[in-house]
Amino acid sequence: MVRHALTAAAMLAVLACAAPALADPNPAASPSAGPSSNAGSSHASVDPCALLTARDASSVIGAVNPTPRRPSPDECLWSAASLTNASGPVSQVLFTVDVAQQAKHGCHGLGCLSAVQSVTSVIPGTSAFNNTLSTIGGTATTIQGLGQKAAWSNGILAVLQDQTIFKVQLSGTQSDLLDPSKQLAEKVLTNMQNNSSTPQP
Repeated sequence: MVRHALTAAAMLAVLACAAPALADPNPAASPSAGPSSNAGSSHASVDPCALLTARDASSVIGAVNPTPRRPSPDECLWSAASLTNASGPVSQVLFTVDVAQQAKHGCHGLGCLSAVQSVTSVIPGTSAFNNTLSTIGGTATTIQGLGQKAAWSNGILAVLQDQTIFKVQLSGTQSDLLDPSKQLAEKVLTNMQNNSSTPQP
C-alpha cells in the first residue's frame, strides 16, 4: 500500500514539473507569438538603403548618386547626382532607422494580463518614439494618417510603424520640405509592408 502511494506521489511530481515545460512551447509555436519574435530580428538587420531606395529618393531629388553614403549603419544618405541638382529644391535625403525596444517574452499569469492591457492601451514603441522627438527637439507637430504615429519637428519627419522608428530629413532650397518628406515616408511604409509580406526562405 505504501509502495503504491509513493508511486502515485512520484507520478504527480513528474506531471507537475512537466506541465510548465509542456505549456511553454505552445505560445512560441502559436501564430500570434511567432511573427512578433521574428519581426524584432528582421527589423534589427534591415538595410536603411533598402527601405528608402535610390528610386524613392529620386522622386523628390531627381537623379541621385547610385551609391549612397552611410554616416552610420542605421543611416542612408542619398545625394543629387549633379551640381545642377545639388542646388535644386531638394538636394539630399538623410534616412535613419531605429528599432524600438522589444517587449520581453515569457510572461506568465497575472503578469501576462498586465502586459496585454499595456499593449492594448498604448501603441508598442510609443515611449521610444517620444524619446526620439525629445532628441530632435523643437515643437513637434503631429501628422495624421502616416504610420501608427508621426510628427514633424525641426525639419525632420519621424514615423513609428511596427516598433520601427524612421526619420526623414531633407536638405535643399525648397522652403516647405514637409510634403516631400511625407511622400518619401509613404514609400518607406510601402516598402516595409512589401518586405513583411515576402515569404521567408
